[in-house]
Amino acid sequence: MENRLAIAVLLLFFICGVWYFLEFIYGLLKGEKNISSKTVIQSLRKDIYLKRKASFLNKILTDYNFRYYLNLNEKNKIKFLKRLSDFIVSKRFINCGMPDINTEHKVLISASAVQLTFGLDRYMLSCYSKIYVFPNKYYSKSKEQYHKGEVNLKGEIAFSFEDFVKGYNIPDDGINLGLHEMAHALKFDRLLRKSTDSFFNDYFHKWQQSAFKEFKNLNDNEDSIFRDYASTNMNEFFAVCIEYFFEKPELFRQTLPDLYERLTILLNQDPLGFQSGLITPRDLVSQDNAVSVIPDTLLFK
Repeated sequence: MENRLAIAVLLLFFICGVWYFLEFIYGLLKGEKNISSKTVIQSLRKDIYLKRKASFLNKILTDYNFRYYLNLNEKNKIKFLKRLSDFIVSKRFINCGMPDINTEHKVLISASAVQLTFGLDRYMLSCYSKIYVFPNKYYSKSKEQYHKGEVNLKGEIAFSFEDFVKGYNIPDDGINLGLHEMAHALKFDRLLRKSTDSFFNDYFHKWQQSAFKEFKNLNDNEDSIFRDYASTNMNEFFAVCIEYFFEKPELFRQTLPDLYERLTILLNQDPLGFQSGLITPRDLVSQDNAVSVIPDTLLFK
């Protein structure tokens, strides 16, 4: 009887030891000092789910030839897929005349948001919960005209899926509806000040100082790499800059190096740096050309 009791006690200590060891290892992997047993179970379940789902998301992005994702290294591909899964779950996709809204539609639209915010700590565009998907151009009652896409301050984003796809099928014309509308959402998310990346919030005015000069040139009919639509207002100028940043980065950097560089810092990524994974310009503060545009009052990773 005593032997059985001793064995049971030893077995209990062994199980507890293994459990706390797993907690410790998981905490190290997640960069956390203290995490509860409940959190461990939930996180492990989530990781198993993501592992299964990752291959499915990867297949959609690969089959579609989503270039941004395919150019990432393996570590950043995993990061992209995790963020993509989180983004899809957090949004409500509303069918507005489409034959159907399937997983592929959700993945591609969400991927444009993940692409834009990939260098940021806060990437969910939390102020925006509804995404309306139209088959093609639609009539906006509020603006009383036809639109390809639209973002408002009520937490709503709208797309013509036909034009969304066209933006990615032609990757170097500087016109990408997905990135354009997500850029509006990111900027408006900043105005609403709920959960936007804190660095993006603080540095945006620095980028805008450089942007205003080129915006003025457009309005004065001076030569510019940007299309005329960028002269509508500063909101549209920012959205067009985002399109050129990802679709015409070499031309952008050669023509407007200061504006381009500040945009790499604002978004914490550089499309021209994929050969080494994903360049994070906020980590390049030791380089002279980066230091020149970084305000002394800001802290960087």
